[in-house]
Amino acid sequence: MAAQHAIFFCTYCFEVQPSFNKTTPRTYYACYFRYLFALPQKGTTTQSLPLPSLTMTLPKRQAAAQASHPPTQPPTHIAAQPDTFFAFLRHPDRRPDLLLLVAIHLLAFLFVAYTYPSPYTNADTGSYLACSVSGKIDGYRPIGYSWFLSAFRAISASTFFVFAAQFWLHALANSFFLLTLQYFVRPVRRILFGAAAILLLISPATLFLTNALLSDSIFSTLSLVWLTSGIWLWRRFSLPMLLLHLLVMYWAVNVRYAGLFYPVFSALLLALQNGKQRYYLPVLPLLIGVYIYVATKAEMRQRFGVDTFSAFSGWAQANNATAVIPYIDLQPDAIASEALRNIHQQVLSEPKEMYNTHNVMGTMFIWGKERAGKKALFDYWQKNQGSDYTRAWVRVGMQMGNYAQLLRQHYPWLYVRHFILPNAANIIVPRYDFLSYRNVAQTDEIVQQLYGDRSFEARHDWIATYIATLCRPANVLLWLLCAAAIGTVASRYKQYAPTLPHAAPIAAYLLLFIGIYAIFSAIAHPFYLRYALPLHAPQIALLYLAAQYLYKIKAVK
Repeated sequence: MAAQHAIFFCTYCFEVQPSFNKTTPRTYYACYFRYLFALPQKGTTTQSLPLPSLTMTLPKRQAAAQASHPPTQPPTHIAAQPDTFFAFLRHPDRRPDLLLLVAIHLLAFLFVAYTYPSPYTNADTGSYLACSVSGKIDGYRPIGYSWFLSAFRAISASTFFVFAAQFWLHALANSFFLLTLQYFVRPVRRILFGAAAILLLISPATLFLTNALLSDSIFSTLSLVWLTSGIWLWRRFSLPMLLLHLLVMYWAVNVRYAGLFYPVFSALLLALQNGKQRYYLPVLPLLIGVYIYVATKAEMRQRFGVDTFSAFSGWAQANNATAVIPYIDLQPDAIASEALRNIHQQVLSEPKEMYNTHNVMGTMFIWGKERAGKKALFDYWQKNQGSDYTRAWVRVGMQMGNYAQLLRQHYPWLYVRHFILPNAANIIVPRYDFLSYRNVAQTDEIVQQLYGDRSFEARHDWIATYIATLCRPANVLLWLLCAAAIGTVASRYKQYAPTLPHAAPIAAYLLLFIGIYAIFSAIAHPFYLRYALPLHAPQIALLYLAAQYLYKIKAVK
């Protein structure tokens, strides 16, 4: 081996480097180090390399020696990457991409701020604001978004600041997600990155809900950071990224209970790690999920004297289960529980046609003032004069959950047919619960008390004028494009997968999230357009990764 290295070195010095001066030690060492870098990568030997023939002419010997020792470079299908993400961001090649992200977000921010100078609110807003003042859960919704409202108000008591904070937090999440994709799957064309950035931002829900006093924007932001940190944990594990992943997961679950499956998803992700850490790391997100559940139940028990995690869950389940009412003949006398029998009597007091798909998906059972849900609530409230309205809501919510369980157990296939399947269709063709810029009078009052805002008018309601009619067809088109992209890549996956080694695992990770989120949403609650916001970024990412494959295929051909 030593003899072969000596022969190669001599050949390299005298034939590949004809200007080598053997009498100068400095030149000798410089040439020797150049020779070392010209050797094959670790794991190979010089035995497989042909020696240049000393009988060749000098030009031929130089060409043969260079062919025997090609410079160490990354394969053409894998772009060279800096060791760290921050070094990647500081690279001069990233400047156009960073400038593009800043420009797109800045223009969008100025446009929304001008056209909608005050935030969108609805009946939910009052609950979030009241909890942000009291710091206590109110029995209607999770308290996590109220934490953020309280933190924002501690910095500035302005609704414009709430919008600015929500918008730029979401902008940072978008940028973190896109640049992470670019780091692991370098684009063959810069236009692909630009197209993904624009598509990710121009979602009407993204633009509109960042200027709304609702939890959807913050939940989407946290979900996106959680997803992105998951990519890093899978592809390049680090302790800081694990801490970020667990922290945003904790916040996301507390902001909206649609994230209740996040701890299980994170545990599955951490179980795929290499080494012994896969045996104990999955316990961490599960412990956080258990802590959220136990702590929330303890607070609900302390405030309302009931052992429940979410009273709203019971109301939502009952609303969903009433989809079977037009197709069954269940008499109240057949129900043993008096409380459930009373609820069923209220349900049957209305025509069965009132429980059609439209009304069920519109949650009229919960919020309709003259509907059976409100009648059952007022009936309980009158019988228990010592209970305030919120306490009555919570206690009746527990009864509603039991009533929903009764209907699901007796009529499981009807429940699947008349609620699960129509609600799953809503994920593809979603309902939209905001068509124009509007506010609720009782919400306006608390907003004015906390922020001092008096004007609640839009300069130009472009959501209602231009966007509302495009929301559903655009969502359908996005799903169709994702399906077509996945099918196209899958049909050629074995042939071209080596060209983008990180793309397939990341795509599988995002597909798994989309599938679980869709299933969980179809079961839990009627699906609206604003609930689809956490799905938007993974869908755009799938299109981006598929486009990478297609460009590589075209280049190979």
